[in-house]
Amino acid sequence: MVHSPSSHTLNPYALQADAIIQEIHSESLLNLLNSLASETAPFGPTHIGALDNYCCDYGSGAPCSPLKRGDVLEIQGPPASGKTHLIYYLLATCVMPAMHRSVHVLGWERAAIVYDTDNSFDVRRFQRIISQRFQDLVIPEEVPQLVEQCMARLSIVRPTSTLQLTSSIMNVPRFMSKLFPRLELGMIVVDSLSRFYWSDRFAAEGPKDMELEKWLEVGSNRFPGCSRILEPNSRVSITNYSPHQLGAPPNVQAPKPIKTLPATPQPIP
Repeated sequence: MVHSPSSHTLNPYALQADAIIQEIHSESLLNLLNSLASETAPFGPTHIGALDNYCCDYGSGAPCSPLKRGDVLEIQGPPASGKTHLIYYLLATCVMPAMHRSVHVLGWERAAIVYDTDNSFDVRRFQRIISQRFQDLVIPEEVPQLVEQCMARLSIVRPTSTLQLTSSIMNVPRFMSKLFPRLELGMIVVDSLSRFYWSDRFAAEGPKDMELEKWLEVGSNRFPGCSRILEPNSRVSITNYSPHQLGAPPNVQAPKPIKTLPATPQPIP
């Protein structure tokens, strides 16, 4: 039996129409809404006068919001200069409600994820900061319950390697759908970003470990999103300063099984 070519295949106008349709850009409604929200629905000010004024003068934020969705802030400074306290204050603004009983609390009422690479996040200190901000706004009897509600919007992740940190950040949408299905993500904090610098440098400059190389290859194949972050950063030069005397580089231990990645954030009780 001989099949004759279809009329659609032989029709040059149909082929041209198909080519034009394929050139039309398409995206999901969710992506469209997110892109519109980044311009029309900012989170609001940080309520830190100097920071808000600086972002409005030099940044790209809307007039009613010095920070746009997707903005990245890097906080640098010498020891005991207030970096951690500034982070805690910004996190408190993120998780606190916007209003309570018709009183403006000046919060964003959104979820926050903290990547505590130094294992130094002080939960009690963070709770005290939130309590102090509530003191002059609500009756004292309501403060403990409001603090508990704010803490429920915070999640802490403690990665132990750069690969865990990278893969965990790439899986933030999945984490949000499970941990905070009804909340919008307002802030991601990494403290500190240079935590694994020396161990990564030692692994890169030291003797090659075939088992480690094989494990990293498996991790890259299983988490293709990691390569999208690592490849653009391959030409980034990083300098680091430590006031403490550095000892010998740590020994590279056998990596944990790949099933431990990514590190899953857990809500704060």
